[in-house]
Amino acid sequence: MLTNIGAWTVTYGTLVTVGYSESNSGDGDVIYKVYRNGEDKGGGESVVLGAGEYNYSLNTIGGQNYTTASNLDEKTLIINKI
Repeated sequence: MLTNIGAWTVTYGTLVTVGYSESNSGDGDVIYKVYRNGEDKGGGESVVLGAGEYNYSLNTIGGQNYTTASNLDEKTLIINKI
């Protein structure tokens, strides 16, 4: 599941910290990746973005007992003008 320390709608100038949380036992070999507008952000990011809408998605690279999955979770971050 995608996480954000703050809200998914914020005002310009706000630091956002987007990452993920997962609670499945037995998937320690699964690699989770956060993407913003299709760009790989690894395990997430802390960033101040310009006004606009940003699409975040959470994908996995499959492990021994799991397959690769795209778009496990999707959220839209909205940055409003001041």
